[in-house]
Amino acid sequence: MKRFVATVLALVLTAGACGVPTDANPREVSIADLPTGLAPETNATEEPEPAGIPVNIFLIGADDRLVSATREAAADTVSVIESVIGTRNPEEFDNLLEVEQLRSFIPRDTIVISAETVFVDGESPKDILILNLGSDGFFQMKEGDLKLLALAQIVYTAVGLGSVDGVLLQNDGDPRALPTDTGTKDKDTPVNTEDYASLA
Repeated sequence: MKRFVATVLALVLTAGACGVPTDANPREVSIADLPTGLAPETNATEEPEPAGIPVNIFLIGADDRLVSATREAAADTVSVIESVIGTRNPEEFDNLLEVEQLRSFIPRDTIVISAETVFVDGESPKDILILNLGSDGFFQMKEGDLKLLALAQIVYTAVGLGSVDGVLLQNDGDPRALPTDTGTKDKDTPVNTEDYASLA
């Protein structure tokens, strides 16, 4: 009996010397403290969050005509307009231009301040996008063919959303008259895709 007690005592002392916990009650151990082989497996790579939904934007082809292209964008008007400007995911945008051999004439420093769609009642009710841009970029362009192409890109992309019939452009909140295929429209008159049909 004495030999048995001595053996048990020796085992207890050995366990204590080896650092085996002697807690009276169970305790919670964090995953980080578990030895290798006991921690649950985790995926080394997580699936990236989707960039958004596919939207059609309009760029310029080799013949200076509008060409539809697809990009991922959040489902709001500002994100879609920024997608055609190229300020969202610029590296992916530049790669798209290179691979598809397309161009964009909208200056990259064009800033979208706000985008609001309003319902205009009248003889032909329309949903009009009021697009407010900063002073840099687009509004620094000289009048001419390149500005017309840049504007056509914006208008076709906006109308392509399906919820917009026409576009009014503002510069820091001030409405601006816009050039079209057939002349300049009053600042309070929306433009639409028919105004740039020669570029389609």
